[in-house]
Amino acid sequence: MALFVLLWGWFAVAFAIMVVIAFAIIGMQRAMSSTTRQNTHGNHHDNILSQRGYHRTD
Repeated sequence: MALFVLLWGWFAVAFAIMVVIAFAIIGMQRAMSSTTRQNTHGNHHDNILSQRGYHRTD
């Protein structure tokens, strides 16, 4: 009985660690996706400005 409880306790700890890691990965992917969208929007804006003869100086 003690071995059963020990193994289930170990399983619960391992599962909790995997859930935390999974949420961290999802959070990083969302952050990277958000950054990519912002960069894409900025590049699109720069392309429109250059087509109209304006040049951005940053």
